[in-house]
Amino acid sequence: MNANNPLARRIQQEVLDRSVPIADLLRMCMALGQNAGFDELRRWASQELNGYGPDDELPPYRIVLCPVSVEYANRSTYGFHQIPAETLPTEIRQKVHGGVSIRDPIAKLQEDSKAYEDVRIPFEDAPAAARLMEQQIGIGAQWATSVHWVLSPSALVGVLDRVRTMLTGFITELVGAMQPDQETPTPQQTENAWQVAVTGKRNTFVVQMPAATGGGSAVAAANSATASAESGTKDEQKVRVWGVLAKPGGLIVGIATILSLLVAVATWAGWSWPWN
Repeated sequence: MNANNPLARRIQQEVLDRSVPIADLLRMCMALGQNAGFDELRRWASQELNGYGPDDELPPYRIVLCPVSVEYANRSTYGFHQIPAETLPTEIRQKVHGGVSIRDPIAKLQEDSKAYEDVRIPFEDAPAAARLMEQQIGIGAQWATSVHWVLSPSALVGVLDRVRTMLTGFITELVGAMQPDQETPTPQQTENAWQVAVTGKRNTFVVQMPAATGGGSAVAAANSATASAESGTKDEQKVRVWGVLAKPGGLIVGIATILSLLVAVATWAGWSWPWN
């Protein structure tokens, strides 16, 4: 790594290196957002590093669909039962269909993704959910103590991969917009690259040129007016032609005119006539 490289180009080099932790890339993005004057990038990187609060809106990739299990116990043992979604009480089934919200810091997700066992995330008010399930579906001679989401390590790997892919798209777009000798991107360049990475769409700019310059909307208006005028002229010509032919004797006059033109062309071309 060349420390003299501009920050954006350093991130572009390292985002493709899977040995570089995503947390390190996010820290560089925090600094890049600060330098470029683009708070949205700095805020997103900070939330990924520190985790999302209970009231923070989550990116779509941090909401994952996964199975649900109930923790049970009896006189001698305890364990987990994975519950099919269609057998869950209505209140819990609605939560399952919405998916589990993953709010942990990116470093914890990285660590949990290396585990050999599933990660269990308790439901909100898990004891109350367990009692509800015990009442409505029953679990034999056992009693429910808690309800959990069952999140596999591969699901966490998928979340981490989405973050790296998003970073790759953003920084590739940003560096492509910068001048070769430019060290710090402008806020507009950073925002445009962010829009492409997040929404897949580029910002569209409409330049409205003053009418006095003869460009922009004035030219478009003039072209539209000319097209309308030409269309109107052609329509008027058609009306006049058919108006003449519709008059008494108009058809005969028209045929005679066409024959006269044919004779003139033939004479000019030196054609010989059968009666000559």
